[in-house]
Amino acid sequence: MAFGAQLVADDRCDLSESLQGVLASKPDGLPEAIEARGVGVLTSPCVGPTILAAVVDLETMTQDRMPDQRHANFGAHQVPLFDNFDAPHLPAALFHFLKYGFHGSMDV
Repeated sequence: MAFGAQLVADDRCDLSESLQGVLASKPDGLPEAIEARGVGVLTSPCVGPTILAAVVDLETMTQDRMPDQRHANFGAHQVPLFDNFDAPHLPAALFHFLKYGFHGSMDV
């Protein structure tokens, strides 16, 4: 969010299919808030439903400099799937991907 992203929900999202793609939305009963580790729970307006643009598997670590492009399947829809990597630029790199996508020379 420090890069300009907006919160859909903290901890979990409801997912549903639409003609445009997979929709992510805040489950009923969750507050419009986000936990900032070491600071506390902060108020944050939630947006949505919104189209799911990418998935990051935080439990799977990669050391690959140029990982293969992968996708997560949700019914009839595919979204880019990224593994976690131990680098401080992960949030900035993901935000840049969401704004501009992959370079055409890297298409598989």
